[in-house]
Amino acid sequence: MIAQLAEMAYRKAGQMFFCVQKDARSVTFSYRRARFAAAALAQQLAKRGYGRGTTLACNLYNGAEIVILSLAAAYGGFTLALLNPRLSYEERKLRIVELENATGEAGIDVLEQSAVERLMIDATGYGLADFAALPEGSVPHATQFEAFARECEQAWDGQEAGIVMFTSGSSGTPKATLLPWDCITGAATAANRALALESRGVWQMVLPMC
Repeated sequence: MIAQLAEMAYRKAGQMFFCVQKDARSVTFSYRRARFAAAALAQQLAKRGYGRGTTLACNLYNGAEIVILSLAAAYGGFTLALLNPRLSYEERKLRIVELENATGEAGIDVLEQSAVERLMIDATGYGLADFAALPEGSVPHATQFEAFARECEQAWDGQEAGIVMFTSGSSGTPKATLLPWDCITGAATAANRALALESRGVWQMVLPMC
């Protein structure tokens, strides 16, 4: 589970960091801070009805938002579909229709970057980058986020659909592929073995990008 990988890192080196490149700057999270941010997002999304058996799509470039939102999906138990902002509106619409057909859910919401920021502000009072930069010990609701994360980990099932990516298929039309969390964490573990630097706080998480 993605959350289990974060937990291992948190126990070993909670204050070490990984960096997510975003535009021309880097947003830096400690493992502990990433855990809190993901729990905060998962809680806010749970209040809006997102949990096991539900699907949410996001239209985000590679960056802090998509990483933390993926961790939040692992905590919250919902399935996260990854769209590509570089696609045209019509191309994204085709993928949403395919996603709804594959999941049996109608009216699937799509989160943009601004929506993720609003969720973080609602949960913590800070946007994602500002939350990452808070001095240690000043994270609001830290105890609550920690308890929520641990509760979610107890209920986690690695066979549940975690991430949805889209393939073209033999017909050339987009096909939704549902990947279980066990598959995602297997890729992350392999990346860690290959890319993590000894004695450094560098952690790589691999997600399938559409």
